[in-house]
Amino acid sequence: MNAVNFGPEAAGLSCHNRFTSREAVMRNLLVLWIFAVIFMPLSALAADAYTAVTIDPGKERLSFHWKDARGHRIASLSGLARQAKEQGRTLVFATNAGIFAKDFTPLGLFVADGKTRRPLNTGTGGGNFFMQPNGVFYVDGTGGHIARTAGFKPTPDISLATQSGPMLVETGVINSQFAVKSKNRLVRSGVGINRDGKIVFVISNGPVSFYDFARYFRDDLRCDNALYLDGVISRMYAPAQGRRDTDGDFVGMLAVTKAAK
Repeated sequence: MNAVNFGPEAAGLSCHNRFTSREAVMRNLLVLWIFAVIFMPLSALAADAYTAVTIDPGKERLSFHWKDARGHRIASLSGLARQAKEQGRTLVFATNAGIFAKDFTPLGLFVADGKTRRPLNTGTGGGNFFMQPNGVFYVDGTGGHIARTAGFKPTPDISLATQSGPMLVETGVINSQFAVKSKNRLVRSGVGINRDGKIVFVISNGPVSFYDFARYFRDDLRCDNALYLDGVISRMYAPAQGRRDTDGDFVGMLAVTKAAK
């Protein structure tokens, strides 16, 4: 009796050809993956590098926080969430805002609930805060705004304001002090005003240069004006975007809350 061959040769396919075909498939998949990475839209890559939250000042109330009713520094995003809960509200969004001094006081202008807690700082010095031009993010009866410190004009209807530096983008132009190919890459946070008049808060999900951070605001988020807020210590609570930072040791924090159900 002749033996029946159930191996690959029975179908006219040698083991050598079978493995060669498998290698060809793997090579093709690798080529497709490389092609996808090379030609992937830059906006898709940028979106993965940042967490961005858009606030409509006409529909959502942005508030600024430093100390609680007892005069104690709230300090962390979890502390801010506890305070909101005590007031019968739920934290929707929060992030630290503005560079502070070693004694845990705001380094520049701090306005909350229409009251000026710290005056505008027009001095000079080292560090990001004093990199020129620096600026002010503020909210008044017409919405959110960003202005360079030298051009900021306080008005009675300003409900909140924080001063920081440097300006990332001003009237559509990236700060000239930023090097295009800078190797100075850190986690960064900032705020911008887009062309629809909405406020956009951004934190990088990893180290980025000042230039790339500014370009993301201008080119991807359509913000003609944007201000740097802080660096590696930055945190953001944005559950709708999948980010839930709750730690930190801050002075100023910006937040949006809603009535608890």
